Formats: sequence, C-alpha cells, structure tokens
Amino acid sequence: MKTIVFLHGWGKSGETMQPFASFFREKGYTTYAPDLPGFGSAEPPIKPWSVDDYVEWLKQYILSLSKDDEKIILVTQSFGGRVAIKFAVKYPQYLEKLIMMGAPGMKERLSWKRWLLKLAIRFGKWWFMGVTWEVLLPWPIRKYIERKLSRLDYFRVQGVMRATLTKVVNEDLHSYLKKITIPTLLVWGEHDEFVPLYIGQAMEKEISGAKLVVIPDARHGIYRTHPALVAQHVFSFLK
Repeated sequence: MKTIVFLHGWGKSGETMQPFASFFREKGYTTYAPDLPGFGSAEPPIKPWSVDDYVEWLKQYILSLSKDDEKIILVTQSFGGRVAIKFAVKYPQYLEKLIMMGAPGMKERLSWKRWLLKLAIRFGKWWFMGVTWEVLLPWPIRKYIERKLSRLDYFRVQGVMRATLTKVVNEDLHSYLKKITIPTLLVWGEHDEFVPLYIGQAMEKEISGAKLVVIPDARHGIYRTHPALVAQHVFSFLK
C-alpha cells in the first residue's frame, strides 16, 4: 500500500494530525506525521528558517523512510502547504499526489479586517516593548486588537521561531503555483478565517489540473472538525 506523509500547520504538531491519519491507516496506507522543526517535540533550528529550509528538511525526512524510491502522497494543512508548494516544484520526483488543506499559497487581499490585524501587530509590538498605547485608540478597536493579539501566532512564539514565522509569511509563493505538475487536490473550509476561500479558488486556477473541494460551514481546521468528510474526498482523489 502507498505511503502518506502528513504535514501539520503552524503551532501544531504531528500528533494533532494522527486522528485524521487514522482514517488512512484503516484503509491500509502507511502513514507518517512528523513534527516539523520547532514544533511538538522537535528542536527548533539554531537560526531562523525559511520555507526553503523546511523543504530541504522534508527531503531528508522522506529519504530516511527508506522506501526504495517509492513516491509518497503528501497531505498538508496550512503552513505545511507552504512547504509542500515549493517541495512539489523542487522535488517532484518524490511525490505521487499532493493534497493541501487551507494552504496560504498566495498573498491575501488587504480587507478592513486584515488591516486591523496589521494594526494589531504594529501596536502589539509597541505594547510588548512597554509602550502604553491604550489611550491612542477608540475602545472598540482597542478591544479588537487585544482579542486578536491573544490569538496571533506572532505573539505565541519567541526567539528563533518568531523570526522564522516572519521569514515564512513574508514569502510570496504565487509564482510557484504554475510550476506544480503533481496531481493536486485542494480542500477548503467554506468560512476559513485564516486563509480565505478565494485563495483556494485562485490556487485552483493557477495549478494545472488542480481540483478544489469546499467543505460547507467549515473553517480552517477541517481535518479536525470534519475529518471523515475530508478523508472521503481525499480517498476519491487517490482512486
């Protein structure tokens, strides 16, 4: 049976992918869900990493599986999709099929909500440096920023991983999408709040032969909230 490697999202770990991976083990697939460096039990890199660094790490990980040059199926969520996009272009010989769930493969349009998020980050940096900024903003905006700051990945990580996050999110992967030649399935939550559906729709047009499946009334973590339904679509694609 084929081998599937699952790549988790930012701030998650391979363990968070295991319940979803179990659907595939039940069908006889060999599954692996590693911790990307800096997440779960994996040590962080000694210096800030870029997407390319994670790509090279993934190459070595796949080679370590010792499957006699067998091509793998790569299933990714969010940040894992960033890695997969560049990996599929640089090392297509290792992949049979590619599945990406909520992958930020293109820059977002700057809606008013995204503008407020950028404002949150900017003022949040001042706040973390001890600058009092509460009096500068109207109460509704201030409360919005405080709520978002508590959820933003940037303020959940420190040191090398914070710098890594900055390098990763600032890289525009748009130009790589047209170069992907691996059969690709895109799975999106209809109401994904972190990587909006229009990005998935745009990626479907950019990646040759790609198919987009939308999970109704779902958000970003579709592999956790709708695992059976997502697995069903993936099984159909693999067949």
